[in-house]
Amino acid sequence: MSEADWQAHRRLLEWRATFRDLELRCTDRAGQTRWVSISGEPIFDEQDQFKGYRGTMRDITLRKQSEALALKPLRFARDTLHALALQICVLDSAGAVVMANQPSAGFAAGTKGIGAVIVEGANYLELCDKARGKERADGAAMAAGIRRVMARGARCFTTSMGAIRRPGGAGSI
Repeated sequence: MSEADWQAHRRLLEWRATFRDLELRCTDRAGQTRWVSISGEPIFDEQDQFKGYRGTMRDITLRKQSEALALKPLRFARDTLHALALQICVLDSAGAVVMANQPSAGFAAGTKGIGAVIVEGANYLELCDKARGKERADGAAMAAGIRRVMARGARCFTTSMGAIRRPGGAGSI
């Protein structure tokens, strides 16, 4: 846990609040890393004096190991994209940026307008649709082309900004 997380948890304890599913990493006697989930409820005596916490602890090591394994392909994909010199941006089906490699981030940092919003989490299609001024035509063309590729109506399209390809399309990565 970060120091801020610990401070927040300590405040809960000071307030004698119930806490649920506090996940902690620890080392067992054999030197193996284990993960536990702890929940606690404050206990008071007849005079309403705080006596301590009663709770449960569950070993969640297998779940945490499974989660870590599930993330390995994502890390590999992200590392691979960052290693490429091409500007690559991956969108989800709604048009939100899921991943943008380092060359794309460098391009976004050095430009204004539509290209500047290539950041993870931003909805690129919405931003293209909302483009105004000199960028309106480019934004409309980009959004329409991306939607055609997503709908599998086209394998790719090319603009002045580059080629957009559907995964598995000729020349795509």
